[in-house]
Amino acid sequence: MSKDEAIKHCEEVMMENLEKTKDRNASDPIAINCFECAEEHRQLAEWLKDYKRLKEQEPCEDAISRQAAIDAITKTSGIRGDALKALYDLPSVTPQPEGGRWIYDKNIDNWKCSECGETPKTMGYCGSAAFMAEHFKYCNHCGAKMQEVEG
Repeated sequence: MSKDEAIKHCEEVMMENLEKTKDRNASDPIAINCFECAEEHRQLAEWLKDYKRLKEQEPCEDAISRQAAIDAITKTSGIRGDALKALYDLPSVTPQPEGGRWIYDKNIDNWKCSECGETPKTMGYCGSAAFMAEHFKYCNHCGAKMQEVEG
């Protein structure tokens, strides 16, 4: 059985069990059992989808933590400025949200990631939308790839 077939099977069993609960009283033991079975198959389908996504991602044989690299370099050579920003801008090797965007938040007078809500790691205000689009292609908190800038 393929991953897609297993996901489809779980979703079908879930729907069949939900259908069985339609005309029954909520306290009916059969309805309770069918609902629990449906919920278990829904969860199993979600886990299988996550597993499938992880299996299909590109393998990474020799990954290190971005923060560990930054800590090691800044500790030994005092790197900062453009070089440090370049390290923060590297994409993450872990599965990341797609379609993130920078959103300007007037309350804090700065930009925030649409995926995690964090502001970019910088020395302060980041600048214009054009600056954000050009210089911050990834969120340096959650790793989301920035598709656009709003604000």
